[in-house]
Amino acid sequence: MKITHSLFALENYSIVKISGDNSANFLQGQFTCDVTQVNEHKSSLGALCNPQGRILAVFTLFKRGSEFFCLLSSSLVSHFINHLSKFAAFSKVTLNDITADFFLYGYTGEQNSDWFDAGIPLPNEVRASAELLICHLPGRTPRYLIWSDKAQDSAKITAPEEVNTQRLSWKLVDILSGHATIYPQTIATVTPHMLNLHHLEAVSFSKGCYVGQEIVARTHYLGKSKRHLHHAEINSNVQLDPGELIFAGDQEVGILMDSVVIDSTTFLLIVIQDPMDRMLTLRKHPLIINASPLS
Repeated sequence: MKITHSLFALENYSIVKISGDNSANFLQGQFTCDVTQVNEHKSSLGALCNPQGRILAVFTLFKRGSEFFCLLSSSLVSHFINHLSKFAAFSKVTLNDITADFFLYGYTGEQNSDWFDAGIPLPNEVRASAELLICHLPGRTPRYLIWSDKAQDSAKITAPEEVNTQRLSWKLVDILSGHATIYPQTIATVTPHMLNLHHLEAVSFSKGCYVGQEIVARTHYLGKSKRHLHHAEINSNVQLDPGELIFAGDQEVGILMDSVVIDSTTFLLIVIQDPMDRMLTLRKHPLIINASPLS
């Protein structure tokens, strides 16, 4: 399924600002991505892990001036801030939810659209001005993030009638692109390799230590991740929750990361064991699975 030339209001995403003179060093010791490579022209997908290398949050990291900004699921903001704040005080770093100050949009379509006067050809590339930021998001499906300062002239982005407010459709764009969101139900259930974050420049293997680094590096160099991300479908309308388990017979073999119902089909993003040549079910519904892992 393909969605073309659509602009969505991202009502289920939030922005957390991280500020302080030592914020770069602090985040470098917390996040999987290389924070030193993030600047006003380049963003990075990244993850926050626990000491066991399990993901607590997935985000996109930006920098404007001396401050960093994380875009992540609104359902995780309180947990994200509370977790990092336990350590941030020692580095004189502060975290604040500033979502209310911005309009957030997601765009999918060709980059020569009227929305982009200047091309943004590379994933993670950023174009920004005082009131507007546009970022080319990584993944299989062309996606762009747009944020606009509410204190500035938001009319430069769109007229209200041109915005699709159906966030579920943007969720489909994320699913098709292979971008897995972490929800409260899926905290600490998967590793960066299971979500292919190492293929999306979201994990650095050369920057040094961060929380969970030893486990993540061991998985990478020994190639021992036995579960990977796949697309799947159910040929019916089924409302599902992240974190639900997937079975092969009576054996648990995977977990649901995300899903969305479009018309009479349920589109899913799942993490399952490899190889998997048996019939898989979720709530006893048979799954139609993409034969190859997403990468």
